[in-house]
Amino acid sequence: MKATIAATFVAGGIALALIACGSPNKPSVSFASPAAAGPAAGTSVPGNQPVTLTIANAVRTSNQTATYTFEVARDGGFANIVARQDDVAEGANGTTSAQFSNLPADQTYFWHARAKIDGTDGVFSSPGTFKVNTPVVFDKPNALTPGAEADAFGPRPVFTVSNPSRSGPVTAVVYEFQIASNSTFSPVLTQGTVPEGGGGQTSFQPSIDLPEGSLYWRARPTDPASSSQGPYTDTVHFNRKQGVDLSQVVYLKGPNVANWAQTSTITNAYHSGDSLCIFHTKLGQWPATAFFDTPGALEGNQWVIANIGGTWYAGAADWYRPGQGCKGVNNNIGVDSFDKQPLHSWHPHPGETIGVMSTTPARLYPAMKTLDQRTNVVFIQW
Repeated sequence: MKATIAATFVAGGIALALIACGSPNKPSVSFASPAAAGPAAGTSVPGNQPVTLTIANAVRTSNQTATYTFEVARDGGFANIVARQDDVAEGANGTTSAQFSNLPADQTYFWHARAKIDGTDGVFSSPGTFKVNTPVVFDKPNALTPGAEADAFGPRPVFTVSNPSRSGPVTAVVYEFQIASNSTFSPVLTQGTVPEGGGGQTSFQPSIDLPEGSLYWRARPTDPASSSQGPYTDTVHFNRKQGVDLSQVVYLKGPNVANWAQTSTITNAYHSGDSLCIFHTKLGQWPATAFFDTPGALEGNQWVIANIGGTWYAGAADWYRPGQGCKGVNNNIGVDSFDKQPLHSWHPHPGETIGVMSTTPARLYPAMKTLDQRTNVVFIQW
């Protein structure tokens, strides 16, 4: 069917084209120019991501199919067109979009669109504008701990990456950590986002207990202001194990007990009210010693092991009498028991996971020394 534009006029601020159809049996068709729907005028777009231009479909007086032409230029008069898409099929739900990639950065662009119905081009929409910023680009971060094939002790090990180099207008960087039971990360066991840390490293501790066994983790940086995401670290396979690696603990009260013989096993441990209770198979069997001027008053010490800022700290806290499983504590256990930071000002929060164990006398070691033996480490919620 041959069609010509019989007239073009503006009504209510919308450009209209009247199409006179070649067949005398069909009425003339009028259709409005599409209206820019997004991005909003002046929007800044990251340079390393495509920009999607969206219009409200042209209103018309027939049900004839429409296609659209989009143009992007460096000037409002569209003398310097840098990108163009013709014959874009009309979208559903009243809008049509076209995506443009690889537009040079540090430029402001103008764009418009027009409809084509029955072979006749309509009038271009009023121009919109957007700016393409310098892209934010991240190098790949390195996964530090736990390393490949390493053992991670405790139910909530700390994951650490190196902060990568980056270029572009970076604002506040955050890191997304993912942990899964398979290398495809489908499904993800847990994930979380944390702000970039100082000292060239960023750490994350899960908010849930991880299952024991073979697990995988990875992390990547993101600049939320530009929605720019960096690459993931290499996928790291590690083994989550119960307990804590006592050789990697910082001891703030008492000796390093990593090499003390583990001769007893904890059968029950918990915090209730004002008491920390640790029952184990050697309770009441380890030899008692004098507690200052009281003969036979001291069997051993309860220990607490806390993860503070990604580091495990341990200290011999309260002493206990022969066979005594529970000791009175309070929420200021650190102030009461330890004279070195950070344990001195630390106190466990409700729901916090901490490690506990019992040993033969160790708080004032080597004073009151007996057998140099310990239990295993278990984790409890405060």
